[in-house]
Amino acid sequence: MSKNTYLVFLILSLFAAGLTFYYGSTKASASLGKNLPVVVPASQYIANDLGVAFDYPAGANGYALKQPNMSIVPNLERLVVLSKKSDNVFNTIAGVSLEEPPTITLTVYKNLKTEQPSDWADSHKMYSNIELKTSEPANIVIGGANAIRYTTSGIYHTDNVVIARAEYIYVFSGAYLDEDSEIHKDFLELLGSIEFVPTKDQI
Repeated sequence: MSKNTYLVFLILSLFAAGLTFYYGSTKASASLGKNLPVVVPASQYIANDLGVAFDYPAGANGYALKQPNMSIVPNLERLVVLSKKSDNVFNTIAGVSLEEPPTITLTVYKNLKTEQPSDWADSHKMYSNIELKTSEPANIVIGGANAIRYTTSGIYHTDNVVIARAEYIYVFSGAYLDEDSEIHKDFLELLGSIEFVPTKDQI
């Protein structure tokens, strides 16, 4: 082998080794990136007029918050719907009518008779869905207020929390297919972030 041929062979070998290292490290970096957790920023919903606030995942991988007008429902003060943004995009792209994906909702009602959560749920079965319960209501405390928690079953399983505080009833509901699903875990974290704030009348 001549000296020139040897140099050419050496250069080609080094070049091939360099390419192997480059693509190998790029592939490893991409694989590592797939395993990194997706950080979803949090946002806070505050309703000063209704005296309640809570945190929820926002950003591109979080939830879209909507407040549909439901004035036809008696004593309903507010409806808040949280749905995964990815679900909204899928439904828009599909262009067909599909079963609505599971959502997290808050409905706030006037508590005209100052009822406790269990009494209100029993006397407002259409809104509490208490007749569809799959577990007996448990007495709990959320944000310092009396509440009950129970699950119901329909198209989806739903985790329900009915809270009585001051002049309002707050019903938080989280629908899910699997108890270990992301949306149910997000619902549990939302429950842990609930706080009651002074309304304008209480300041």
